[in-house]
Amino acid sequence: MRSFVRRRGWGPLALFIIGAGLRFFRLGRQSLWFDEILTVHDISVPLTQIHRTILASPPLYHYILYAWTRLGFHSDGALRAPSAFFGALALPVFYEISRRYFDRRAALWATALLAISPFRILFSQELRMYSLVFLLSALCLWRWHEAVEKSTPRAWALYAIVLILGLYVHNWFVFLWAAQALYTGWACRADRRRLSAACLANAVIVLAWLPWIPFLWKQARMPHLFDFLPWPGWIQLRNTFPSMAGLSVPCGDGSLIAPRPWLGIAIFCSLILFMAGLRKSWRHAFARRAAIAGFFGPLSLAFVISRYGPASFYHPGRYTILALPAFLWITAGAFRNTQAAAWARLRNALAAVWIAVCGAQLIRYFTVQEKAPWRRMAAAYRQNPSGAHAYLAHAGLVDKMSFLYYWQPKEFRR
Repeated sequence: MRSFVRRRGWGPLALFIIGAGLRFFRLGRQSLWFDEILTVHDISVPLTQIHRTILASPPLYHYILYAWTRLGFHSDGALRAPSAFFGALALPVFYEISRRYFDRRAALWATALLAISPFRILFSQELRMYSLVFLLSALCLWRWHEAVEKSTPRAWALYAIVLILGLYVHNWFVFLWAAQALYTGWACRADRRRLSAACLANAVIVLAWLPWIPFLWKQARMPHLFDFLPWPGWIQLRNTFPSMAGLSVPCGDGSLIAPRPWLGIAIFCSLILFMAGLRKSWRHAFARRAAIAGFFGPLSLAFVISRYGPASFYHPGRYTILALPAFLWITAGAFRNTQAAAWARLRNALAAVWIAVCGAQLIRYFTVQEKAPWRRMAAAYRQNPSGAHAYLAHAGLVDKMSFLYYWQPKEFRR
């Protein structure tokens, strides 16, 4: 630790401790909600059947959870621990990548925004794969940039490994892959050697991904799977930014939304910083590539295909976490060292307001916000079993399954 402090200073270490603490803080306070309960159901089958049981995602995260539960961890907090671990691990990884391509000030500000981001903390405390999606997305953008820059066999191999892992964690990695492949083809069009290396790496990725394609096709053709999502339009596109900024985040059956007028003020502050960083990104190779192939490219592909395809699957508050590393790296550009003292004071003030609103969001989440009522309802109905049976007789499938998880765990697993 002393050598780390000598090399990096106390700032990064403090951010890691704060960020990790927030991700593990009161991890089991919230009741599991339906998506989390569905994850528990998916890993209750034999290991060889998990990939056939999952409704809408690849199985890698579920395999990790399966191994975790076989060690005896079954409480709500223990089940969420792998997600919190991936969320905490992302902090030093993100900082080190940021430190490579930005100055220390920009890397610290970007990591600070990540450490207290309600968007990241809520999904690090959820029994779903989203915290792992963020970690692999950040690694994937880094390794892809290195592969395009150096074009060595080792660089392309590392990129291929990370992307393959991502493709087996969440289906949206296809959009990140497509955006990177398109950018690579355009950037390497005049260099046959680099283009050949990129094509070979992508061929290996395709071969590794082939076993999953039949199951992905089956999931895509499943009727009514995404009926709960509205057809994407301007509203969904507009809601993407507040979610990225951590100001309007899905939280179980509801949402964690900053109160007015602070919501509008914080959106304004974060938007100014994002646009300032975007303006500077075009003069910075890594940030420019992250913006094109890590943010605008994947989100545009997902939105267009969801808008004009056979099913709506664009979720501005969950699946878009894939683009959050690029969002933070774009914003980091606004904090790069500058000679303009007035702008430096303004950006610090804007960031302070943004962080303060995010902090207020977290206080609400850790104290009064409720993801789902199922654990509380089951405890109340233990004193009135007849009321529980009456509720189950009239409840829909989703509510019935969620309630049974706490009311009759054996019946749920059966």
